[in-house]
Parts: sequence; C-alpha cells; structure tokens
Amino acid sequence: MYFKKQHLIFVLAISTLCIVTAISNVVAQQLITKQFDKVIFNILNAYNKQDGKTINKFIHPDFGLAILYRRDAADNIDFIKNIDFKYAIPEYLPHSFGFTTYTTMVLYEKLPEYDCSTETWNKPAGIYCDTLLIDTKRSNTAKLEQQFEIRNWSMKDIEKITTIEYSSRKIIAVGKNGGTFICYLSIINEQ
Repeated sequence: MYFKKQHLIFVLAISTLCIVTAISNVVAQQLITKQFDKVIFNILNAYNKQDGKTINKFIHPDFGLAILYRRDAADNIDFIKNIDFKYAIPEYLPHSFGFTTYTTMVLYEKLPEYDCSTETWNKPAGIYCDTLLIDTKRSNTAKLEQQFEIRNWSMKDIEKITTIEYSSRKIIAVGKNGGTFICYLSIINEQ
C-alpha cells in the first residue's frame, strides 16, 4: 500500500524537491519492508518451534493478540495478552500445524485463496502478504458477537480493532507439506 502511493507520488512529481521526497519515501518503505520480512520470518519460526517467549516480544501490550476462530457456524474473536502453547485458544485446535520452512522471501501480491472442495490453495507454497488489502474480519466479527449477544464489546473496543485493521497486513504462509499459517501483523509506533 505504501509503496504504490509513494510510487504514484514519484510519477506525478514535477519539482526536484518532490522527486527527492518521493525517492526518500521509497527507500524508507524498502527499509520497512525488510524489517517487516524479518518479523514475519521470526514469528513463523517461533510459532513452528512453539517459542512463546519470542512471539510475546512482538505483541503490543496495549492491543494484545487477536485470535480468530470458528466454533460453530459463526466466527469468534478473543484477545489475549500473550501466547502460551500449553493452553490453546480455542482449546480444540492445536498450536502445532507442522508446516515446513517456506521460502527466504515474502511475496507482496494478492493473497492465495483456499478451495474447500479440493482442499487446496490456488498458489504454490510460499509466504504471501497483500499490502493493498484492508481486511475487516476482526471488527466485523466483534460487531456480530455484539449484535447477537455472544460477547459484550464496547464501542471503544470495536474502534480499537478497526484502527488496528487499517494498519494491519494479512500474511498467509502455505507450507510445502500442506500446513498453513495465517496471521495479521501491524506496525504500531514504527514497531
């Protein structure tokens, strides 16, 4: 998302000052992307090793970690302050997905789609991140839980979730052996 906006500014820039600003913004975005890639790989490796200590370092203390799951027909959302591999949320799903190492690079493109009828992804194994997509599944889930009195979410909670969604990027890691890891990552205060 940022790169395309910066690229657009670069293409439309006329004055030297604007071009220099656009180039420096693109360079800054490339540095952020490298840092973002590193965080993705650290989280994937830690999750695969069930290293909660490493993952918990990435969880923002004010926002926590959102867990999306489906108990019945509807999606559910829970927030936790840290991850503990001894106590899975939801309790019926294991934290171990047994995926193998994916690749050494993140592909910034449209996310793969899962076909339930064939139980396959439409893209090969790899790590995918769509920087244009703003996925509102978390806030929509909270709103539905509120509407159907499953959970009493305050408007402040829903606004916080919505704010996070606009800075989040959805990552889908499709393993070579069929395992899949899906998460959302946000940069909050440049961290």
